[in-house]
Amino acid sequence: MRRKLHRDKSRRNIYVRSALAVTAAAVVLILLHAITVSSWDSLASAMEASKFGFALWRLSLFLLLIGGWPVFTDKYADWVGLTAEETASLKAYHWRMAVWLLVMEALFCQTLWLGFARTLAEIGSNTT
Repeated sequence: MRRKLHRDKSRRNIYVRSALAVTAAAVVLILLHAITVSSWDSLASAMEASKFGFALWRLSLFLLLIGGWPVFTDKYADWVGLTAEETASLKAYHWRMAVWLLVMEALFCQTLWLGFARTLAEIGSNTT
């Protein structure tokens, strides 16, 4: 017998939007603080120095998520009471999720955001 879950979509949407807003605000505050405390060159050199460590950290998170997907799926299915068919459907997304993680890693690497912020600042300083 499957347990019924309370699905309040509006509450979930508010939570997701709030989490995104808080994350965006934190990123903006960190960038503003980094820019005011140090120069672009020192920020770029700090990012370059920590690039290997961040890459290892992201790789270990990816490996944990990709390798642990079947285990996490089983635990989640037991927790929410999914049927065997729903669990199999969720497990079918394993490699699709892995490919998208790698695509996002290629698109959203940390140096991309630093270059974007630097370009915005240069455009802003050239217009005044």
